Amino acid sequence: MEEYETSRGKTWLWVLLFALGIGLLLAAFSILTGMIKYVFSLLALYLIFQFFKRVEKLWARITVIVLGLVFYFLAVLVYTAIQFINENPPPLA
Repeated sequence: MEEYETSRGKTWLWVLLFALGIGLLLAAFSILTGMIKYVFSLLALYLIFQFFKRVEKLWARITVIVLGLVFYFLAVLVYTAIQFINENPPPLA
């Protein structure tokens, strides 16, 4: 099977989209409780497998993992900040 050439911009778009999806799914896994959290973990793993099947470039594979972790940390940070603000409202004065 011949590998078709894709443009570098299109590959970057796929890297960003998959990394964002993986990061958000991992954030949902770490935030939720109960058995449903494992569904998000499996979905993140499925996305990684689909990306690795679609793109065979090593730099793209490494980048999607690193960016997925970055998006994971950002999503958890935003969630934690929102939860902190909701539990500790600022004074009205």
